[in-house]
Amino acid sequence: MYYLSSSVLSRYEVIADLVLPQTVGVMAGLTVITGLVNSLSTYWMEKMTKMYVIFHVLVIASCSIALLAKAQPSNGTPKHTAKYVFTDVQATSGWTPVGFSFLFGFLSVSWTMTGKSARLTSEGEAMANNTC
Repeated sequence: MYYLSSSVLSRYEVIADLVLPQTVGVMAGLTVITGLVNSLSTYWMEKMTKMYVIFHVLVIASCSIALLAKAQPSNGTPKHTAKYVFTDVQATSGWTPVGFSFLFGFLSVSWTMTGKSARLTSEGEAMANNTC
């Protein structure tokens, strides 16, 4: 949350001029907003999630189209070949071999999916044991 607060404030001021109380104030405000959103009923959470999914798909589609349209040799940005796009990995993280850098990108997804499935499994077991 602190990093997000600094990022929000850096949009309006030079990062060197940021003052700690301002950053902490924005962080507290973001924490309250996050708490309020997370305390909504599942009905509203479902509606927000559906809206976000539609919005996200539209943004990805529009950005993909815009990038393809603007990446022309006449604009000074030539397109790379498919071989370069799918096989060239630049190791800037320091991990060797390069495959580790690529595979570590999947960790956050796997942790999220594992945590979600574990939570759903425990809820399912709790419902199976609860007889009305």
